[in-house]
Amino acid sequence: MRTYKTVSVTFPPALLSRAIAIAERENRSMSELLREAFRIYERSRPDAREDEAETARRIEASLAAVRRGQYRDHDEDSLRDLGRKIIAGVGKERTRSKRRG
Repeated sequence: MRTYKTVSVTFPPALLSRAIAIAERENRSMSELLREAFRIYERSRPDAREDEAETARRIEASLAAVRRGQYRDHDEDSLRDLGRKIIAGVGKERTRSKRRG
């Protein structure tokens, strides 16, 4: 079963030429390039930062997909970002525990 949806995007000719050149230089498809561009854009938005519950949900969904043999499309930067969030959450928990103890 296909889990992706097709989207039509229009570009001015000059921007399209640059996007094609980048995709070719990085050996990526245009879809991969645009997904990565969206991830970067999304992470840059202050209102798009996910809370701890959303991070936990993403981790659980990823683990469940791996258990089923379905691997999710993650890029290296996205995984690093998720790792930082997890580490920051652990640090917050330790700080709270020290204050209580």
